[in-house]
Amino acid sequence: RGHRYYPAPRRRNRSVSYALNFLILGFVQGACVGFGIPAAETFGAKDKDGLQKYLLNGALLCLVLSVVFTVLTTLMAGPLLRLIHTPEELYADAVLYIRLIFLGIPATVLYNYASSVLRALGDSRHPFYFLLVASVVNILLDYLFIVPLGMGVDGAAIATVLSQLLSGGLCVYWFFTRTAKLEGLSFRQPRTLLSAGHCKRLAYIGLPMGFEYSVSAIGAVIMQDAINLLGSTAVAAQTAGEKIRQMFTLPMESVGMAMATYVGQNHGARRTDRIRQVFPQRVLVVNRAKSKTFFAFFQNETLNLSDIASKMDIFDVCVHKNSRFRTRKTKNAPS
Repeated sequence: RGHRYYPAPRRRNRSVSYALNFLILGFVQGACVGFGIPAAETFGAKDKDGLQKYLLNGALLCLVLSVVFTVLTTLMAGPLLRLIHTPEELYADAVLYIRLIFLGIPATVLYNYASSVLRALGDSRHPFYFLLVASVVNILLDYLFIVPLGMGVDGAAIATVLSQLLSGGLCVYWFFTRTAKLEGLSFRQPRTLLSAGHCKRLAYIGLPMGFEYSVSAIGAVIMQDAINLLGSTAVAAQTAGEKIRQMFTLPMESVGMAMATYVGQNHGARRTDRIRQVFPQRVLVVNRAKSKTFFAFFQNETLNLSDIASKMDIFDVCVHKNSRFRTRKTKNAPS
């Protein structure tokens, strides 16, 4: 019954497109976090005029980033999937899914920049609350689009974009109705706030952070290319493993975002003593939490490779590919 609405090949296409998704959206996320750092510095320095300028110019850069990335990635989605040797039976769904996700880049930018601004102004709770609401909405929309409406990967992508748009809209609403009024911020004369110097500093900090987020994605793209050559069965196995990996890596990325904001605020307030005091403690807490979580999940589990191979033909696929490679190598070897 479940296969009627969400067949196995469609479940696998998310993993096929994940590496490219990570590469593009990772850059967007990192840049938006970086755009919030100068705002955190001016907030810590209690420079209201500088804060307003950074917020407005950051929003302008986000607008440019959204337009450029949406157009380029939507047009290049198909060729990029071909470049990483996407299996033919997954290609059509993968292109459809990732194009819809890339068309939703403005929603991604909206949430990431708005949440970064709220964190820069000392509010890390409400972005979490809004993201939690959006996650629940995403699950409900996934079910609605895929089961009753009979949609496939397009339904899953649309649900993701709409939920992210919701979380971004809630962040913007909270900023203008609560945070801006509380801090006495005004944007009634935006022309006086536009500044090439502020845009340059935002780009100087934000763009390298975007590239930093994308560097690890380059390795993921190369690995995905190799996995795709093994066929759709290997892609399915990698999909399951990827979900477990994200359970451990995404919380670490969140701690990194929090530290970037914290350091920016205290650097602006010239309280470097707080930075030196807290940074080693945070690293220690993160490592301990990661270790305890890992052992809590896997201390009673053993990896039975023969059982996995019997359920999914991964072992046979890998042996077949390896034998073909060794045969070609033997033929091409000098006599």
